[in-house]
Amino acid sequence: MTRAGGKAVIKVFDPVMGPWKKDARKFQVGDLRPSYAQYDLAVHISWWEPRKRTGESITVHGTSSDDDRPQRFAVIEVDGQIVYDSRSDVPVDMDRWHELNDRYKGENRPMKMYHVTAVGQEVRDAAEVEAEGWPIP
Repeated sequence: MTRAGGKAVIKVFDPVMGPWKKDARKFQVGDLRPSYAQYDLAVHISWWEPRKRTGESITVHGTSSDDDRPQRFAVIEVDGQIVYDSRSDVPVDMDRWHELNDRYKGENRPMKMYHVTAVGQEVRDAAEVEAEGWPIP
């Protein structure tokens, strides 16, 4: 799997908050490592949007034995092909993920997440993104 590259689309699939995506001119995936004391595994994903100097990032981590929070996962696509999937580094219980995603889908999301493109002209609610039928890889 590719751990660094140029132009890409970062897609994050969160079962509670909903899916979101960002265009990137450059991305980098860190090494698999313990992130915090309570998590065994974590991977840090950084990206830089087109025409922006500062980057953004997320940390995808596993769950600990006393942590029942849902796990999100991220995929990186280049030219429509998945070049990185965080589930290859940090396993996700997809049965539980789908159960939570179904519970919070649509208007049941606790917050509204808006998707803004690099040029800032496209603003869409997470429910609209879900209505597009993003396939869960």
